[in-house]
Amino acid sequence: MKNIFLLLCIIGAFRTLAQQIELVKDVCAAVAVQRFNNNLYFNSTNGACHEGEGIYGSNGSTEGTVKITNRKLDGNSRRRGVSAGHLYFGTFNGDLRRINGNTEVDELIKNGFNSIPTGLVDINGILIFTDNGNELWRSDGTEGGTYVIREDLTGIVEIVSNGSTAFLRTDQGLFKTDGTSVNTVQIPGINE
Repeated sequence: MKNIFLLLCIIGAFRTLAQQIELVKDVCAAVAVQRFNNNLYFNSTNGACHEGEGIYGSNGSTEGTVKITNRKLDGNSRRRGVSAGHLYFGTFNGDLRRINGNTEVDELIKNGFNSIPTGLVDINGILIFTDNGNELWRSDGTEGGTYVIREDLTGIVEIVSNGSTAFLRTDQGLFKTDGTSVNTVQIPGINE
């Protein structure tokens, strides 16, 4: 009897929720959703939509749901990240791009990476990421300010940040960085 009552409560909750959900805009399949600047950014992956595939931004209103670019966010959340008020993402052809947080324009930061930039995290307004799992990079959002910090790390598997320091899990052990090569060091006592 308890289970039937619980099931009826759940069904009632879903009905109430379904009545409150409103279609904002039909953009077909929305995938690779990223929250940024109080908006949602996502891919529309079905070319049959009237505006086509690409990255859309939405503030939750019909008028505020617009296509930004024909490019796509990677479905892997490790290949996109927010830094210094911009949404950065790596592309399949080896570009680092961003959606400008002020203008919502898609901007090329740097191209020519060997793989999709991955592990994008922010430390103090600087983007930290890896190109091919062996090089650690940083970017201030300009092409000239995007460069390798260390190229002697092997197997960078994961990068996480606490806001001021990035931590890297590699085949060599655990490292930390403040975004400079001199302060990208192995944490003693862990997989040395």
